[in-house]
Amino acid sequence: MSVPGAVLEDSYDKKKMEMLPALLKMRGILNHHLASFDHLINVELRQILLNESNIEIKSSVDPDFVIRYTNIRVKSPQDIVGHGQVRRLITPHECRIRDLTYRGDMLVDVEYTSRDKNRRVCVEKGIKIGTIPIMLKSQSCNLFNKTKEELVAMRECPLDPGGYFVIKGVEKVCLVQEQQSKNRVIIESDDNGNIVAQVQSKTHYSISKCTVAFKKGTL
Repeated sequence: MSVPGAVLEDSYDKKKMEMLPALLKMRGILNHHLASFDHLINVELRQILLNESNIEIKSSVDPDFVIRYTNIRVKSPQDIVGHGQVRRLITPHECRIRDLTYRGDMLVDVEYTSRDKNRRVCVEKGIKIGTIPIMLKSQSCNLFNKTKEELVAMRECPLDPGGYFVIKGVEKVCLVQEQQSKNRVIIESDDNGNIVAQVQSKTHYSISKCTVAFKKGTL
């Protein structure tokens, strides 16, 4: 006696396995890591900046003082050489052997009101507000788009796909976790065959989950 549900599940798993080689050929096994990190650097950091563009600082000296971030960017990893504070690009290999973190500076452009009577708008560009680890082979990495010969000259393996970080000289990789899609209604059946609709709503500030179940003819 055959079970229709089991047959459908086996057919679904078979189709997934047939699609896997095409997916790996199109995207690669680590490209989702690189694409996610590039999206963070190029898009999400700016979105956070826009959401928090006006920062009011209340102080006893000047309660009307206002700072506004107008732009943010991340520089490629660099190192300071000598007493002249000369900066040069640093490679992941050098970070490994020197127990350094392969990271880039986060720079912002700032507008703020002056403290004189005219309340002029002053602009300061390229102010460092922190650092962020850089994923190897991402667009912010010094290995990005390098040829095989250039990678060998930098003492990097040309076959290394990247997609990980170097933290204090140690390679750290992101763990892949399967999570429910955000802000999307998912309709499925539970173990008892009841129809259930779920949505996980997420903003920059909060996460909430709502479930609607259809049991014995009622919601």
